[in-house]
Amino acid sequence: MITHYNQNWGKSGVIALHQKLKATSNFLLMA
Repeated sequence: MITHYNQNWGKSGVIALHQKLKATSNFLLMA
């Protein structure tokens, strides 16, 4: 179960991280 969770996080985690960086960049540009 933990391994399965880690594999899922590996895929969705990278996407979420990318979106978070993107949102942070947009926020900094707006500020």
